[in-house]
Amino acid sequence: MNIEETGNPTPAPSSEAEEGWKVTALDWERSIQIEAYREFEENGWSLPTGAELVSEREEIRTYRQEMVGSHAEDYEEQVYDHVEIVGYNQGVQGNGTVKLVPIIEPMYRTETRSREVPDYISVPVMDTKYYYKTRRWTLTRTVTASGNDHNPFWPDLNLADNEREAEKDSRCEIYRVEVKNTKNPDIVRIYCLSESDWLSVQTGDLLDLSLESLEE
Repeated sequence: MNIEETGNPTPAPSSEAEEGWKVTALDWERSIQIEAYREFEENGWSLPTGAELVSEREEIRTYRQEMVGSHAEDYEEQVYDHVEIVGYNQGVQGNGTVKLVPIIEPMYRTETRSREVPDYISVPVMDTKYYYKTRRWTLTRTVTASGNDHNPFWPDLNLADNEREAEKDSRCEIYRVEVKNTKNPDIVRIYCLSESDWLSVQTGDLLDLSLESLEE
């Protein structure tokens, strides 16, 4: 069975179409995100405003490189030595005669030389690190309601004393319809519709969906 989940078509009921898409199932889902005001134990190089200090101590924050001397290091270098004729090009002179023009390239030799290279050590840089408790709102759970009828509702929150509905984009609602091709029932597609379009569709309806909508 070929099942595809597609975008947001606009269904147009068609009871007389010879070929179309028959609605075989409807479902909906509504969810709400819940936040809780919780305590966290954290640490850092500064104490946030409102945090409760538990302890502080000197710790290594980073390292700096300190030069402590140098040592000799050999390396190889290509140095100019001489030139060589590596071939000839033919050139035509004004009187029509051919003259060979030499191709000259520089030649190099490898020499070993020495240089002083600095030596470094990593020196720890100390700083005060703070261990503290802080409290903040954080997402903890999602409550969901769902069904396969035309009566969607928002779930009960049943909030604890330290909970609330999330302040930003807390609510999500999905309305889906499943359709089968009337000439080939093995072809099944699922659409997410707007609530108003979804409410206008009933199980058993024959929908005339354009080819453009089906390809979204």
